[in-house]
Amino acid sequence: MKPIEFHFDFPERSIWKEKIIKELKENSDKIIYKNEIEGISIDITEKPSHSFEVDDNRKSNDWKNCFYTDVENEKTTNSLCLKALMSGADSLFLNIENDNLDWNLLTDNIEFDYISTRIKFSSKEGINSYLKFKNHNPNIEILIDPLTFQEELIEYNFGFLLNGSELQQIGANTWQEAGILLSTFHELLIQDKNRNTFNVHLGIGSNYFIEIAKIRAVKWLFNHLCSVYNVDETKIIFTAESSFLNKSLKDPNTNLLRQSTEGMAALTSGVSELTIRPFDEISDAGSTDFSRRMALNISNILKEESYFDFVKDPLKGSNIVELLSEEIIEKSWDFFKSLESFKALKSADKINHITEEIEKSRNKRVALFQENEIKLIGINSFLNIETNSNQWSNKSYIDVPYLILEKHL
Repeated sequence: MKPIEFHFDFPERSIWKEKIIKELKENSDKIIYKNEIEGISIDITEKPSHSFEVDDNRKSNDWKNCFYTDVENEKTTNSLCLKALMSGADSLFLNIENDNLDWNLLTDNIEFDYISTRIKFSSKEGINSYLKFKNHNPNIEILIDPLTFQEELIEYNFGFLLNGSELQQIGANTWQEAGILLSTFHELLIQDKNRNTFNVHLGIGSNYFIEIAKIRAVKWLFNHLCSVYNVDETKIIFTAESSFLNKSLKDPNTNLLRQSTEGMAALTSGVSELTIRPFDEISDAGSTDFSRRMALNISNILKEESYFDFVKDPLKGSNIVELLSEEIIEKSWDFFKSLESFKALKSADKINHITEEIEKSRNKRVALFQENEIKLIGINSFLNIETNSNQWSNKSYIDVPYLILEKHL
């Protein structure tokens, strides 16, 4: 039987644009998409210069459901990890905040052979403590963040954590996050391009298409540098994490929708691992069993019931996504080039420049929020009349406090 062939005669772009403007009537100005925080203004009917290939050599769009935890108490952390693994997590991320841990107690009964595990250290003492642990599993990956690690990097042949999630959390926009990550990656390649792995860990905000375009742009930019330096692209792992920037302690149930759309954006753009952080994790009271379980279940539902693992880069060819990807790539590259003038991985001048630029985006975001140009249900719109005494705790990255909009009411 001969297959049915479909032919669509798409009108010339100018005719199509005229029809759109006519249909929009008094809202015809909506044909221009503007984003003040990103400094983006595009005509959504324009044609992108080309479609960006962002293939990361994975066979499918499957991902790991990651449970993140700060490690302070070994027994408590061990219990949380075991419970998370029984609730659908198949990956662990341990952030070490204690330099002298009982590693036997921390790792007791955790079957590291069957899961993906990464451990981030912030000090030389913490790393040396782990290296003395005789039963450490070879499947565990050790990561250090080159923007915060205070010791000499060259003596450790571990992986690097390029922490875009923290940059977004302190207020960076998409192209600042991407440009800083790219500059860090470039300086690391200059030092030693034979490093084990690079974990590009991206933040996910609430602007759905912007976040999809950002992750696509970051993947394209990193692949571009890999081709320039002849670096194996499989050494780069792209992971993503939900943000606290738009979360609410006053109206907690609204966070489930925000976490879900953030997870969907990350998976649509193709990440190897997704971390949905409990919305109350960095509050004074800390996360609850319920908020931790709901965070894990978002990824479980997206994988088991929503089939996000079936199609790679499903929005490739989408006019708006390709246009946004193109804009973010260009702006990220310009910012990357401005950072290259410092000729350093991490210097006081470079960090000061980065924080000053982020502060501009941060202030814009706060101003738009306070003017109700950014509306968040339960935070500055349709407020919850019930009171909640829980408060946000104070955290920072590169000495810049986390930006949490609910604190700016």
